[in-house]
Amino acid sequence: MQNYLDPMMKRPEGEQMKQLKAMYSDIQVIKGYNTKLFRDLEPRILEWTPRQSFGDIFLQVVKFSLSLSLSLSLSLSLS
Repeated sequence: MQNYLDPMMKRPEGEQMKQLKAMYSDIQVIKGYNTKLFRDLEPRILEWTPRQSFGDIFLQVVKFSLSLSLSLSLSLSLS
């Protein structure tokens, strides 16, 4: 992200900057949640048993996705 997003956000001005901010404003949040998802899944996968499950982890993802979707919708409607 440092090699791609940071330099891209420094260059544009005006309307192009507004568009970039709208598209990438939540990227850090999404990246953080993807990292958490990976960390939650990894130990279960490494110690997998026939009775193992990970539905609870995906329920957390759904809750997050719904709140992120609502946040993005509100953010786009206000811009």
